[in-house]
Amino acid sequence: MRASTTTRTTRRPCALGAALGLALALAARPAGAHITLDAPPVRDPSMKTAPCGGLLPFSSSPMTFAPGAPVMVRWHETVPHPGYFRVALSMDGTTFPADPPDPPPAAVFPVLAIVPKVDGTTSYSAAVTLPTTPCARCTLQVIQYMQQHAPPPYYYQCADITIAAGGSDDAGSPPATGGSSGGCCAVAGAGGASEGALAAAALLAAALVRRRARTTLGRR
Repeated sequence: MRASTTTRTTRRPCALGAALGLALALAARPAGAHITLDAPPVRDPSMKTAPCGGLLPFSSSPMTFAPGAPVMVRWHETVPHPGYFRVALSMDGTTFPADPPDPPPAAVFPVLAIVPKVDGTTSYSAAVTLPTTPCARCTLQVIQYMQQHAPPPYYYQCADITIAAGGSDDAGSPPATGGSSGGCCAVAGAGGASEGALAAAALLAAALVRRRARTTLGRR
């Protein structure tokens, strides 16, 4: 009987450790995106690191546009925030205008457009005109500026392009429908799942601790 009690007592700390390990693993998963560039194709799906959201290098297959072409840049927002969007162009793929203030100044090249937020809208686009100067490593940048948000109030997405004769003037298919909605503290995608799983694991761990305490008192 004593050996059986020892086995049960040993399993409970193991279960507790497993629950806490699951909670930590799920909490470490990245939160869902707030903004997604739909067209032209995005360089990096990340969004928090300036100037292009993540650390991926210039695309190995950038889309080619004709000099002076009108291009429709399309993106959608998955977690709405009050604020605005800015579209800018880097002629070397690395040098971008400074992050904008609030309110933003008027769009002057290399800034191509300022797009205000509209309540209830998740899909956005900006018709921009590319310069007539050819370039082999240009990058279109979309910045989301978020009011009522802890600093830094920016998310970034980039699309690498080239400007050359014979290129296209169509950035791609229409954007996907926007995802989940919410305010500044809303969490979308994997982030929401992580928080829910963390809470569930914490409750499980607490229940195991209480059960172990009752078992210990019963043996006394």
